[in-house]
Amino acid sequence: TMPTVRGEADRRTIALFSCLHFLFMNGFGTSTKRKRANNLDMDEDIFAAAAYLMSTGYASKSSSSSSCEDSEEEDEEGGIFFQNTRSCSAKPRGQDSQVKRWITDPFWFEDPEFKRNLRVSHKTFLHIVDMLHPEVKDSINPLTGALRVKKEFKVAVALYHLGHGGTWRSTANACGIGVATAKVWTKLVAGAIITQCKPLYMPGTPCPDRLERVKRKFASERRNIGDVALCVDGTHVPWTPDNASTREDYHNYKGWYSILCLMFIDSFYMFVDGEVGHPGRQSDSAISEYSWMFYQIRNNRSAWLGEGGLMIGDGGFAQDDFLMT
Repeated sequence: TMPTVRGEADRRTIALFSCLHFLFMNGFGTSTKRKRANNLDMDEDIFAAAAYLMSTGYASKSSSSSSCEDSEEEDEEGGIFFQNTRSCSAKPRGQDSQVKRWITDPFWFEDPEFKRNLRVSHKTFLHIVDMLHPEVKDSINPLTGALRVKKEFKVAVALYHLGHGGTWRSTANACGIGVATAKVWTKLVAGAIITQCKPLYMPGTPCPDRLERVKRKFASERRNIGDVALCVDGTHVPWTPDNASTREDYHNYKGWYSILCLMFIDSFYMFVDGEVGHPGRQSDSAISEYSWMFYQIRNNRSAWLGEGGLMIGDGGFAQDDFLMT
């Protein structure tokens, strides 16, 4: 039975009881064992369900940022209770942010500010969204079928964060979303780039004709140095771990905390492979010795570098029979 609660200050209590009503009617969040016992864990199930329902539109009248139509009704004693919680809808996140305006307002599409902040033109941005679509999709409210978040906004949040390298808090504030949401969307987009884009742009061993074109281009632009099929170098991506016990492992020789990445590139500026995620304290040479690309070249040098092909790197790498520094 839904109790009567009086007063504007008690709307959250009303919302919770509305959630509990839905919970008991649908068995949300209960394990098979608990269903058999006809029992519920208050901490783990009820409040988890309440948080879920509030975030998806149920009982959102309790939030000042939500709107609700015909969702409350006066009872006989003047109290109020939630009658039609399905008509409630949460306020779209990020609707007032500058990042949202960049991707929805045509005024910004050709503005240099768009490219400076997202690091791509509007045309390229739409192309990226289309490529990632199988994995990065619009978020739809499962209860009402209404659109909650467009896939373009998710991609824009990820590009903004990856392009600026700031804190998660600064990204969240710029996009008008929470820190946890920014992390989830960035991880989603990064994973989709690997699964959807890498097979197209980094397909594996190059064909012999391409290797010859790469060597000729390098020779024509680098003082006739022939047979160079790949270049390798490392870069430091700023990152500070939360765990103090491992933080010093990421303190690089430049004096700040980072993750070290190795990239393998040909003379057409195309990425062939990358080695990502190593602590900044390590050296380029140490990482390359155990990299996937070095392993492949040692096992089949001609497939990756061509006959007599070489790779070049700077003084941070150790000399090898296929690597010239």
